[in-house]
Amino acid sequence: MTQILKEKKTVSIISRCVLPVRTAIMLALALAFFATLPNPAVKAQSARGTFNVGKITLASLLDHPGAHDVKLFSGASPEVMKALAPTGQAASSINAFLVQTNGKNVLIDTGLGAKSGGELVRNLALLGLSPADIDIILITHMHFDHSGGLSVDGKAVYPKAVLKISDMEQGFWLAPDASDPKKNPYIDFKAAQAAVAPYADRLQAFSFGDEVAPGITAMRAVGHTPGHTAFMIESEGSKVLAWGDTVHAIALQLPYPEIYPAYDYDPVAATATRKTVLEKLSTENIPVAGVHIPYPGVGRITAAPNGRGYTFTPGL
Repeated sequence: MTQILKEKKTVSIISRCVLPVRTAIMLALALAFFATLPNPAVKAQSARGTFNVGKITLASLLDHPGAHDVKLFSGASPEVMKALAPTGQAASSINAFLVQTNGKNVLIDTGLGAKSGGELVRNLALLGLSPADIDIILITHMHFDHSGGLSVDGKAVYPKAVLKISDMEQGFWLAPDASDPKKNPYIDFKAAQAAVAPYADRLQAFSFGDEVAPGITAMRAVGHTPGHTAFMIESEGSKVLAWGDTVHAIALQLPYPEIYPAYDYDPVAATATRKTVLEKLSTENIPVAGVHIPYPGVGRITAAPNGRGYTFTPGL
């Protein structure tokens, strides 16, 4: 990322949702990525998941707990995969992030949505906020576990928020004639367009390198999706990178960054991004806020002492 930083209950969840067949299938695929785990005590959220970044406050919001099925990853031998995840599962999470900056409440990603089992809005309430308090929504990319919480039954969940998505991501997902030559099973244009539709009059595009909110800059992190975006949060010399889906399973992809999930639209580009981001964060000692790092998903990346890959230490 040279420019990147320059710039279960799955069945029961689906059965509660009134969804078009393809969207239901996409949700099943998304949640199949996670094994069912006991739900953490969400009331510990405020104490565990709030951090200061200079004058900016960063709060991690748990949307859905879980673990990755190792069978959905490639890039290493079965023996390596077994050594990294002996149970066949790698601990994970679906997180979103609230950034309070210059009097604005900025939400990075919206999770699955309550009708699909997401708890983001519930956990937002534990911080004393409602969806009406959100001023800006930044979407890292349009996969369902990041954009599904935007809307419900054709109505915006966040009634006042300006929605910002990269111009490259919008060009791929939201074009009227959108199509996917790769036929990737995790691409659902109709679901993405339906999620965004209620925000049509307040949808904005940005380019990589733009300041998208006070102290937040959009960073190029393409590969996982065509316009996948990371967001650098910076205040008074302190930084945190909200890296979206640059890494899905830290147990696998930190020691072996070449391991990639079925979710990556362009595995070659996504792997190149991942390697560059990890090196940048490690070298410059910049903390990360990760959607799929086990809650609260905030910590530091350091080079592994054995010379193979990286390690993760929770906290700032």
